[in-house]
Amino acid sequence: DCNCEITKALRMTELTINQALQQAIAAHKAGKVQEADRLYTAILKVQTKHPDATHNMGVLAVGVGKAQDALPFFRTALEANPNKTQFWLSYIDLLIALNRLVEAQCIFNQAIKNVIKDGRFDEAQKKLDRKKEYLVTQEVPEETLQYLRNLLLKGKFHEVLIESADFSEKFPNSATLYNVVGTAYLSLHQVGEAKECFKKAIVLTPDFFKPYNNLGNIYRNDSDLRTA
Repeated sequence: DCNCEITKALRMTELTINQALQQAIAAHKAGKVQEADRLYTAILKVQTKHPDATHNMGVLAVGVGKAQDALPFFRTALEANPNKTQFWLSYIDLLIALNRLVEAQCIFNQAIKNVIKDGRFDEAQKKLDRKKEYLVTQEVPEETLQYLRNLLLKGKFHEVLIESADFSEKFPNSATLYNVVGTAYLSLHQVGEAKECFKKAIVLTPDFFKPYNNLGNIYRNDSDLRTA
């Protein structure tokens, strides 16, 4: 196939990995995603952890809407070359976009210890702070949450789902609301719906421990973990 041909070319002709990388970057910039992907992949077949090719595969993944797939590429690129500022920035930006803010802050703290001072890190910190502030403003008012919690305590689980429907539209990024709704679903033995709510809460606020506990309790009592 085409990948095999390119790999052979890299190994057997005067085309060096660096030249192939330049071709891949040119194709990438020109919007020729498939060609860039083939070239980056071929490079990685020869040099499995080539930092630039690995990083750029992550950039490709983000560009086609597969952000989660980009994470291992950015992580590997950083491990291969922790001295390159752009690798840190790409990883931090992606974690912010995925609302993995605690992890993003940890990576940021590592970055400023490992690389030369760069003004772009100031922008990254500002972006991270703005996202934290944004997610805080997306939380349901405390009095509303307390009202829903009281319904839970009274065993009025269907009412929780009915009452929370409007709030879910107004506050789609409220991790606390997802956790409350997930608890109501779980109490009604609607385990699949409960799992989805707890997972959404974790994605929105990775340092919110309650949905982790709730999800963990489901898995401990789930006899079919393979389908979870």
